[in-house]
Amino acid sequence: MDAPAELRDGELLLSQWSGHDLPLLQEAASDPRITRITAVPRDYSSDAARGFVKARLDAAARGEALSFTIRALESERAVGAVNLSTFDWDRRTARIGYWLVRPARGQGLATRAVGLLTQWAVAELGLREIEVRVEPTNHASLRVAEVCGYVHVGEITDAPSGTTRSLRLLRLRYRATPYA
Repeated sequence: MDAPAELRDGELLLSQWSGHDLPLLQEAASDPRITRITAVPRDYSSDAARGFVKARLDAAARGEALSFTIRALESERAVGAVNLSTFDWDRRTARIGYWLVRPARGQGLATRAVGLLTQWAVAELGLREIEVRVEPTNHASLRVAEVCGYVHVGEITDAPSGTTRSLRLLRLRYRATPYA
């Protein structure tokens, strides 16, 4: 899988993680809402942050995941992340995830980022189905998925780090023709 270094539209830039993004991780690590549902290290340290970035780049090199920071072009400051993972190449499926630091929420950036990465994944990777898992109380994240065309298909139970939680499962299904 050839991963682009960046994706952009007229207002948004998605770029692969780098060492320049450590301040974003420090900010995200202080938000329990982000650390509860993502791999962002809860106890921020420079070593943990570098390990997080390295893990993202290594997963991309192995074709296991694609992870990008989210930046508004006007400021070019990283304010969040969006990723594709859990690829099943035989079925042409993947999972998308996303988060924003608190000051960037409510500005449409997550919606633009999810839309941009979804469109690219369908067009360039040939994905037919992408799923997103969202906590039922995270109304903003549910709305992002819905605006981007994902539909609610059920509830699942997830147990990251030994903590069981219920999640809403949404999927976007793409068919090139009605008979595909």
